[in-house]
Amino acid sequence: MTAKIHQALAPCGLSGLQHGASGNSSDRLRESVQKTRTIKANVATALQMISWGVEIDDYGNALLKDGSLVKAPGQGVTEELWAEIVAHGTDKKWQAGDYKSANLPFENKLLSQTQEIRDRVAKGVEDFVYKLLKEVFSADGAAPLAY
Repeated sequence: MTAKIHQALAPCGLSGLQHGASGNSSDRLRESVQKTRTIKANVATALQMISWGVEIDDYGNALLKDGSLVKAPGQGVTEELWAEIVAHGTDKKWQAGDYKSANLPFENKLLSQTQEIRDRVAKGVEDFVYKLLKEVFSADGAAPLAY
């Protein structure tokens, strides 16, 4: 279906994007890129999990242990803030998939993390996006085209 939509857009000089790409493996995204005109994939949920320091698999899905999200020590937000987010989720009776709703109630606390923490959050997101662009979208060396 994606290939057919992108073929229909091609005469207009348009490419496509893939909404909801979190949850697709790198191999599946790579195949989609090769068979379609996909030039962008929305992976917001995966990026959100990475920014918190939650471990993800190759599909961009958060890893779970006993039904709970697994936070990597020393990654993402502080362990103290993560404990607050988890307590909030427990109070709201959230399942793992509901945690993507935590950005709004914790926005001020997320933004007030120290520069060191904000830097490690940014680095985690940067590393994931770099790998996605280079290994899935074959964008290595394409910066001059974007420029």
